[in-house]
Amino acid sequence: MVDLGYSKITNDVIIGQSPRRVDLNIETATDMYPGRLAAKGTTDFDLVVCNALLPPGGWLGYGLANSAAKPTNRATAYAADKVAPLHKGAGFPVRTQLAAGAKVDRYNLVANWASGQVIGPVSQGDGGIWLTVPFVKKTSEFDTTIELPANMIVKDTLVEVITNVASGTIDVGLLSSEAGGDADGFVDGQDCATAGIYRPGATLTTGSNEVYYSAAVRGALLRALTAGSDVATDVGTYEENIHLCDGTAKSLSYTTSDHTITGNIHLLLVHPNFQVIAQADETIDASAAAAALWAMSRI
Repeated sequence: MVDLGYSKITNDVIIGQSPRRVDLNIETATDMYPGRLAAKGTTDFDLVVCNALLPPGGWLGYGLANSAAKPTNRATAYAADKVAPLHKGAGFPVRTQLAAGAKVDRYNLVANWASGQVIGPVSQGDGGIWLTVPFVKKTSEFDTTIELPANMIVKDTLVEVITNVASGTIDVGLLSSEAGGDADGFVDGQDCATAGIYRPGATLTTGSNEVYYSAAVRGALLRALTAGSDVATDVGTYEENIHLCDGTAKSLSYTTSDHTITGNIHLLLVHPNFQVIAQADETIDASAAAAALWAMSRI
């Protein structure tokens, strides 16, 4: 058993006192479980479940709920039109839920995600938030179960190779079985022969007559490429783009070559309300299914 530095409790989702608590109306009951993130509803006195695209208002409490509104247990959602405590502020532990597909270590940062859950590890990036997703050998397209919501922007991608193998490669994209999906739409054949962090881009070929764009490792969802040739002045064109998610092709996937490679996929995600909201206070692997997580609030 790991000592987290405080006593775990079973009758609440908050340890100690939050800097501020307000009692507000549950507008809709969907996913309004104790410990989940909530956001403003129709009025300033209403709450709905938060997601990656709504500004987080705070954490739904449990222990201090009115007995007439309090769910039977922490695994039961609040009913609509009931009053629930919303805990706000930084520096208190909260029992929340880590989204399926994610894996965090203690002290990793996490961000707001679908169904009032959190996702991580995340870190501040150039105009967005980097989301890190581990990879292992998967010779068939593998669905990470992480779903990128409509109107989330994918701005950039990195591949971090930890266990390298000669001739190893990885593709990263959106699940090909979904309409508009592209299994190598973000990364197309990144070389994993050497450990390190790589930013997929264009391939320049030096011919006898011209240096030209011949291919790209950056996937088609994040660039436009017209290949050139070894003919004088036929350089070709290469332009990097962003990808605006449509909510249909949404499942992050990857495929590796038949080599025992491991590492991390880093996606730079951009939306005005997608933000760091807590710090994981334990190591949790939710790669198979969403899992409970103790985290230290930062909102």
